[in-house]
Amino acid sequence: MLTPDARTVLLDDLRAPTGYTIDHAVATTFTLDLTAAMLPPFAIANIGMTGRPDPITLLQALRHASDKVDIFCQAGAIGVPRSEDLVAFLEPMVHQVVTTGGLFHPKVWVMRFVADDARPKYRLLVLSRNLTHDNTWDIAVRLDSESISDGPIEMNGPLAALLRWLPEHVHHIDSDRATRLRSLADDLSHVTWERPEDVERLSFHVVGLPGHDTLSLHAGRHLIISPFVEDDGLARATRGRQKAPTLISRQETLDALSEDALDGVDAYTLAADVDVPTTDETGEDEPDVPLLHGLHAKVYVLEPTDKWTKARVLLGSSNATTPGLTGNVEFLVEALGRRDRLGIDSIVPPDAESRNGLRPLIEPYVRQPPLDREDERTRRRLQGTLRSIAAIEHLVEIVDEAASADGQMYRATISTSVDYPSTEASVSVALLTRRASTADVERRPHLVVHHLPPADISPCVIVTASEGDITESTIVLGRLIGAPEGRLDAVIARQIDDPEKFMRLLMLMLSLGNPSELAALLAAHRGSGSGGDSLDITTSGVLELVLRGLSTGGAGIEDLDHLITKVLDDNVLPGGFREFWSQVSQARRLLEDKR
Repeated sequence: MLTPDARTVLLDDLRAPTGYTIDHAVATTFTLDLTAAMLPPFAIANIGMTGRPDPITLLQALRHASDKVDIFCQAGAIGVPRSEDLVAFLEPMVHQVVTTGGLFHPKVWVMRFVADDARPKYRLLVLSRNLTHDNTWDIAVRLDSESISDGPIEMNGPLAALLRWLPEHVHHIDSDRATRLRSLADDLSHVTWERPEDVERLSFHVVGLPGHDTLSLHAGRHLIISPFVEDDGLARATRGRQKAPTLISRQETLDALSEDALDGVDAYTLAADVDVPTTDETGEDEPDVPLLHGLHAKVYVLEPTDKWTKARVLLGSSNATTPGLTGNVEFLVEALGRRDRLGIDSIVPPDAESRNGLRPLIEPYVRQPPLDREDERTRRRLQGTLRSIAAIEHLVEIVDEAASADGQMYRATISTSVDYPSTEASVSVALLTRRASTADVERRPHLVVHHLPPADISPCVIVTASEGDITESTIVLGRLIGAPEGRLDAVIARQIDDPEKFMRLLMLMLSLGNPSELAALLAAHRGSGSGGDSLDITTSGVLELVLRGLSTGGAGIEDLDHLITKVLDDNVLPGGFREFWSQVSQARRLLEDKR
């Protein structure tokens, strides 16, 4: 079940089944990289991607997915992006979770797919990775719906409980999104899931919610894979052990454990020269599959010591620490199956020379003197400070300033209604779109940023905490008050600054996310020799796209009409396009009158 050559890519697991489209997707993560959060919309919009996405394709993917996706992350754990371009389209999707005890740490995706004249389908991804660009070894479990029952199914209770809990523990969320999330939780209560091969029974575990306080791992024999381990957590995770537990973790984690904690434990680390067998799916000719370094997977394999042949395998987000097992909000899936298929010896064969299971990845742990981790302790202390600050609601208030030659300008004021927590760290705030304009914080933040064009208005506040030479920063999504209508239109207009980019956006909007059709259209457009400066509807493929959009009454035509008539200047439209579009508008009105 756990083999290093069984590789999966998140974007592939997010794509809808044939004939279906994604209606709603919910993701949970501890840390969030905003640039990484821009990639799943490619799967949701069904836009093919090879290599680094261009800004126009990214723009359309985000616009298409903005009302279909909800991403919940730990408040104070959003990384500062290198560029603020297009972050505005992520704002409605991202929700910061505020907890009163431990951390918000689950890593799941839940998706609802719809199709004409068919019942919805559902998918659940249970991961150990965050929504970041991290290239560590992780695990992923994908479950697809098999059928929908008339009544609730007990095993889905923990999953539904997590989804219902989410909208109650964020600063603010649109009421329609909260209602849709609760509706999804109700739907999932009735789902029967397809079981993976060798799995006889599935169950779910949520930790840290009322009524779901702890994770029991009592067994006679244990295999634990966890990047973070503490003495007390390891003792808790191996309760009831009658045989030496097997532990796979990071070198620095094991070095930090006491010798007593590792007494009687078979400990391993990832091998320095991991050699992963290639398969048809991940061969040497697949340059887009990244090399993996380091360990981030969390797995617990539990066996009794009697002759009963069943093994329990739990996979998900919980580290072998006391918070990971009792205090944080965590989620895991449990699979029950025959010991000879899912048991410890099938995953880590007793023969040290075996090339099966995880043996090619690991080597026996050799204790090293613990490194001086004072810098790491300081970083963790600063990260805790940022989480405490992010738990406070921030306001970003927008008011008009005098218009200039560049158009109407605005002023943004960042503030809170309560003091920041007391800390020895130096703290400052800045607006994401004006990073150079910062204000130090003594008690409460107060930063005024002048002369903002509409495209630079943002609720994203950079909060930075420093001690000596060590600095940590996070993004806090404030409540945006008084923002003018058309702010997102201004962001689009800034990106679409020449006819070639406009033509690419048009084709993306009207090709219905069909990658092969889009490639053919773009090739035809380039072959026309126009370079985008003028429009030849007989060779560009635009006429066919527009006619189809008119006949189906799709939202793409309406969306384009708004951009062309309200947002974009003539200098970014190909020559003759304005006249062409006036004819399209007349045809659209005639068709609407007949419908």
